[in-house]
Amino acid sequence: MRRRIVFFGVGVGIALGAAFACGFPSPDFAPDDGFGDGSVVDGELTEASAPAVDASDDGTSCKGDPICDCDGDGDLALSCDGGDCDDHDERVRSTQTQFIDAVSGRQGDWNCDGVIEFEVEAGIVCSKLLDGGPRDAEEVAAACAREGFTEPDVGCGAEGLYVVCEPAKQPNTDPLTCRTKNGKPNDYRARACR
Repeated sequence: MRRRIVFFGVGVGIALGAAFACGFPSPDFAPDDGFGDGSVVDGELTEASAPAVDASDDGTSCKGDPICDCDGDGDLALSCDGGDCDDHDERVRSTQTQFIDAVSGRQGDWNCDGVIEFEVEAGIVCSKLLDGGPRDAEEVAAACAREGFTEPDVGCGAEGLYVVCEPAKQPNTDPLTCRTKNGKPNDYRARACR
């Protein structure tokens, strides 16, 4: 009789353990709007809010794992010890190497390193690249080989006037100044960042 009671007790213990393990409620995660703006707070990157991703076939709003890689970019979310500081936008990830010229809520930090890197310079005025002092043709060519946005404060994803500089060429004189290539502004474009 004693063996039956012990065996019955062990069997009930296993059944209760399995019931608790299988019936444990899933964790309740905060909605997307509960996350921060993707900025650095007390030395830690915070999860960024982003527009929802189109619903997948199973009705969820994630392309990948809804807990650790919702956007399906292969980079785990910060909450899962990964480097993805915006797990709702596959362009934002710690492995991002491309410069992106779109506007975002992350102010241009597309690679989650807490630093905004600009693809090209801003505040370029071709005619002011040289101080007018004596220079040889090689120095002038090197100084005038710059390009970028004319306005000094073009933000990430914002459009601005983009110029390419070149040495000014005047008949019978040495080129001692720079000018905008073709003598006119080149075009308007969006500033890319990462």
